[in-house]
Amino acid sequence: MLNENKLSKYLLYAIGEIVLVVIGILIALWLNNLNTISQNKEKGDIMLLEIRENLISDTLLIHEISTFNAEKSSDISKFMQIAAQKKVSPELGEKMFFLLSEGKLFTNASFTPNSTGYKTLTNSGNIEIIANTELRNQLTQYYLKTSIAAFDELLNLTRSFKYYILPKIMNREFVKKVTNLDFQIRNLEDIKLNEDEKMVSDLILILANINQNEQASVELKKELAHLIALIDEELKK
Repeated sequence: MLNENKLSKYLLYAIGEIVLVVIGILIALWLNNLNTISQNKEKGDIMLLEIRENLISDTLLIHEISTFNAEKSSDISKFMQIAAQKKVSPELGEKMFFLLSEGKLFTNASFTPNSTGYKTLTNSGNIEIIANTELRNQLTQYYLKTSIAAFDELLNLTRSFKYYILPKIMNREFVKKVTNLDFQIRNLEDIKLNEDEKMVSDLILILANINQNEQASVELKKELAHLIALIDEELKK
């Protein structure tokens, strides 16, 4: 009986020790898990902050594109007013030369998202570090865009117009300004742009496409604002 009593106490003691060890292990695992979660949250927040800065720079770029397109539209209107004249005077020729050489008739403002932060995240192979599934999916959709159709269309239209109109407006006065050489080609007053239907239709098409660009820019700014709001919400957690 004495031996049995000692054995019972020993077993209770042993079981108690085992329970304490198990509890200690579970607590250690729990603390380690909390530490891992905290570290991942910190890393995720750092990456989200960088992505947020990239999205803000994209928003600023969209504003710059809108300003550029407004100036481009103004230059096109000025060019059309000159081209509508039956005869291009030397004064109008000077204005036309300025628009062609220093204006925005032949140039475009392109948009490419700043994906530095997102690429760092994906290249690390830890995109799951962003726990918010909605945010992660929407960022992926945003950065999967290789181009915006309305912007690409305006680029193509402008390029096409450039190569069409340059031979049409080439004249003795313009060439002399550029090369300081006197070629025996037609004079400025011989240009008849007001009879060129394709030029007019091309310019009207470009103006219409600029309006489409603005609509696309508005939608893009809404998307950017939404992504930034989602990131801000995630950073507050």
